[in-house]
Amino acid sequence: MVEQAIALAIRALKEVEVRRKSEKLALSESAAELGVGDPTALRFAHRLVFEVLKRLSLLDELIRSSSGGHLPAGLRADVRAFLRIFAYRAVLEGAGRSELAKMAEVGRGVLGAGALRKAERALGRLTNLTVDAVSYTHLRAHETEADLVCRLLLE
Repeated sequence: MVEQAIALAIRALKEVEVRRKSEKLALSESAAELGVGDPTALRFAHRLVFEVLKRLSLLDELIRSSSGGHLPAGLRADVRAFLRIFAYRAVLEGAGRSELAKMAEVGRGVLGAGALRKAERALGRLTNLTVDAVSYTHLRAHETEADLVCRLLLE
């Protein structure tokens, strides 16, 4: 179930980024293409996609912080999608090391041999990173207009 959900979430996030599809359209088309029909896997994938898209700026900043201040060059869209999912589960949800190790293994299987090679350093560092480790001021420097509106509404 976890493998199907992660594969589905990666594919859907890639479609949202590359083809600018809506979250729901990307999920439904990707589920059909991958043959994912398990309701538990579909719900888990939907939650991952929704949460990653909702926190995209924060997740990208966490990945940058874990990669020495920049995203590794030349990452494919599906690898970026996996990194964002991994960062969400590791940092924001506090998933355990064994779960994250399994998730990395699943990611390597879904993405293919060597696809995560440029991102291995970030994966390792994300397992120890907390949101507090990334300064609020630094996050605000990368704030988008949508982030600003949300922050102002919350203040």
